[in-house]
Amino acid sequence: MTECRHPSGYSAPHGPRVRALFCALSLLGGLGASAATDAVARPDPAATATHPCEPDPGTAIPMRVRRLQGVPFDWVLEDLELAITERNFRITGRNSLGRGLRERGYAGYPEFEIIHFCNLENARTVLDLDPGFVAQMPCRVAVHTEGGSVVVSMLLLPVQHPDSRVADFAQTLNAELCAIQDYAVSRE
Repeated sequence: MTECRHPSGYSAPHGPRVRALFCALSLLGGLGASAATDAVARPDPAATATHPCEPDPGTAIPMRVRRLQGVPFDWVLEDLELAITERNFRITGRNSLGRGLRERGYAGYPEFEIIHFCNLENARTVLDLDPGFVAQMPCRVAVHTEGGSVVVSMLLLPVQHPDSRVADFAQTLNAELCAIQDYAVSRE
């Protein structure tokens, strides 16, 4: 997937679907050469991660935090949703903490959203291996704004487990989670 930019520097508005439509229309409308050369390559949202995924050092729980500058909060959310669903996960819930607090009268709270998502085949696998490990589910990613940046915090599964099959499962799923996060922050 690419991000098309008009020669004037204007980039497609809204989320990935609208940006894809903008790209197609710009190519059909004669902007093809300039838009194509200005396109920025992005990873395939459904691509499976092949590199190891490690939590950030110094975190109390296994987590990866990435920051983006100059990208709208809503674009990051839409890119996360696309990457999540392209990997056959289903979004099972959302917590819009920033909006909820502002609606209760707490002015000045930034955007803050937690997305919960799960893949039933992964859930079945972990239930077959160790039913207690399912307490780590569903997968979660938090997105918030902070000082002009959008921060994406992905909670990872613990990889230390007495059953090596569960540890392997956690490593594999963590690679998927990191690929989802990498796609959402690949605009820089």
